[in-house]
Amino acid sequence: MISVMPKGNLIDLTIKGTDGNLEATPFLGRASAQRREDKNTMWLFTDNGFVSAIRYDNTKDDITVRARDKKSLAELIERTGADIISRKDTDYPYRIIINDADWASWVADKALNIDYPNFKNRVYQTRGRDFAHLLSEVWGVMLGAEKLELEATTGKKISNRDFYERQR
Repeated sequence: MISVMPKGNLIDLTIKGTDGNLEATPFLGRASAQRREDKNTMWLFTDNGFVSAIRYDNTKDDITVRARDKKSLAELIERTGADIISRKDTDYPYRIIINDADWASWVADKALNIDYPNFKNRVYQTRGRDFAHLLSEVWGVMLGAEKLELEATTGKKISNRDFYERQR
């Protein structure tokens, strides 16, 4: 069970198992007034797609969830009843606007229902080979973060070739 309760200017997200025991530490979201100066964006890969969550107006309690394809938003649309907004003049052609509580509940639900040992294989099952291939490309690009960390730790620049040979 997931409950999202307003507490003054905060959101208390409590997640309990079927036996009533707490399965996740409560999360206190930031208050609207406290968010005004934040400029955060979240990228989230799930087993059914890729979304970017932003807050256009930091005085409001809603989230704009953007995607490059409709399928990535389908589960959220079904869950919230939100209308999809299509725009060709932006970097994300599809978006929905939902409230904080719906967003927090969906993210928590995705986290608590992970039931697979390999994320890329799961995406292959849920979205198919072509989408899984795109995800693998992102994984490969982010391997570069390990290279950056190694360079920062050693204080030496490492060629891509040397780095990838170390990975074997």
